Amino acid sequence: MERPGSNSLKERLDTLYAAFNYAESATDPIQIVRRYSSPADREVIGFCAAALAFGRVASVLQSIERLAAVL
Repeated sequence: MERPGSNSLKERLDTLYAAFNYAESATDPIQIVRRYSSPADREVIGFCAAALAFGRVASVLQSIERLAAVL
Protein backbone atom coordinates (compact mmCIF):
# COMPACT_ATOMS: atom_id res chain seq x y z
CA MET A 1 0.00 0.00 0.00
CA GLU A 2 1.29 3.44 -0.90
CA ARG A 3 1.73 6.20 1.59
CA PRO A 4 -0.47 9.26 1.07
CA GLY A 5 1.33 11.87 -0.99
CA SER A 6 3.98 9.49 -2.32
CA ASN A 7 4.53 9.02 -6.03
CA SER A 8 3.65 5.69 -7.57
CA LEU A 9 6.44 3.57 -9.00
CA LYS A 10 5.11 4.28 -12.51
CA GLU A 11 5.28 8.02 -11.95
CA ARG A 12 8.85 7.78 -10.64
CA LEU A 13 9.95 5.58 -13.54
CA ASP A 14 8.23 7.86 -16.06
CA THR A 15 10.09 10.82 -14.55
CA LEU A 16 13.43 9.01 -14.84
CA TYR A 17 12.62 7.97 -18.41
CA ALA A 18 11.86 11.56 -19.39
CA ALA A 19 15.08 12.78 -17.74
CA PHE A 20 17.34 10.33 -19.55
CA ASN A 21 15.58 9.73 -22.89
CA TYR A 22 17.54 11.91 -25.32
CA ALA A 23 17.07 11.11 -29.01
CA GLU A 24 20.42 12.71 -29.84
CA SER A 25 22.42 10.75 -27.28
CA ALA A 26 25.62 9.78 -29.08
CA THR A 27 26.38 6.93 -26.70
CA ASP A 28 23.01 5.20 -26.78
CA PRO A 29 22.58 2.36 -29.30
CA ILE A 30 18.87 3.21 -29.47
CA GLN A 31 19.88 6.09 -31.76
CA ILE A 32 20.32 3.53 -34.55
CA VAL A 33 16.83 2.12 -33.97
CA ARG A 34 15.30 5.59 -34.19
CA ARG A 35 16.54 6.01 -37.77
CA TYR A 36 13.87 3.62 -38.99
CA SER A 37 10.26 4.73 -39.30
CA SER A 38 8.68 1.31 -39.77
CA PRO A 39 7.75 -0.38 -36.46
CA ALA A 40 8.76 -3.75 -37.95
CA ASP A 41 12.20 -2.42 -38.94
CA ARG A 42 12.66 -0.89 -35.50
CA GLU A 43 11.78 -4.17 -33.87
CA VAL A 44 14.33 -6.12 -35.91
CA ILE A 45 17.13 -3.58 -35.42
CA GLY A 46 16.25 -3.23 -31.72
CA PHE A 47 16.42 -6.99 -31.23
CA CYS A 48 19.76 -7.19 -33.02
CA ALA A 49 21.11 -4.21 -31.08
CA ALA A 50 20.09 -5.82 -27.78
CA ALA A 51 21.82 -9.04 -28.80
CA LEU A 52 25.05 -7.18 -29.58
CA ALA A 53 24.94 -4.79 -26.61
CA PHE A 54 27.86 -6.12 -24.61
CA GLY A 55 31.16 -4.36 -24.10
CA ARG A 56 32.37 -0.87 -24.80
CA VAL A 57 29.80 1.50 -26.26
CA ALA A 58 32.00 2.37 -29.24
CA SER A 59 32.42 -1.26 -30.26
CA VAL A 60 28.73 -2.00 -29.69
CA LEU A 61 27.72 0.90 -31.93
CA GLN A 62 30.20 -0.21 -34.59
CA SER A 63 28.83 -3.77 -34.54
CA ILE A 64 25.23 -2.59 -34.81
CA GLU A 65 26.14 -0.21 -37.66
CA ARG A 66 27.81 -3.06 -39.61
CA LEU A 67 24.80 -5.32 -39.09
CA ALA A 68 22.33 -2.57 -40.03
CA ALA A 69 24.25 -1.93 -43.24
CA VAL A 70 23.86 -5.57 -44.23
CA LEU A 71 20.18 -5.69 -43.33
